[in-house]
Amino acid sequence: MNDALDQIRAGFTAYFDNTDIALPTTVPQHGKIKAQGWAITYVLTRDDTGTPYLDFFAENRFTNSRHVRILGTGETVPLESYQDVLIFENEDDEDWGRAAARQYEHNQEVMRALREKGLVE
Repeated sequence: MNDALDQIRAGFTAYFDNTDIALPTTVPQHGKIKAQGWAITYVLTRDDTGTPYLDFFAENRFTNSRHVRILGTGETVPLESYQDVLIFENEDDEDWGRAAARQYEHNQEVMRALREKGLVE
């Protein structure tokens, strides 16, 4: 397991490569990091085979929020996160309303998933 945790730590450090943000040497099952403008909440858990992985939710006021999984191999997998930008096909009022409704529903689903994992309150 230490090898997988080392890979997770390395993947996390690589993800935040332009900073000196890193996971602690002993990674608790649930933690928070506030550094360099980032507010990061993470949970360390295991898949069905017992291999550890880390899910984190990171927010920074200068960029979009991120919901990411780091596998025991160190590979990062982007997970569904908030849609910060309203995406629409046409500029008529009806399409804006549909686009806003889709965005709202998507963001509500993301919020439910983040709460379920304990990444937001």
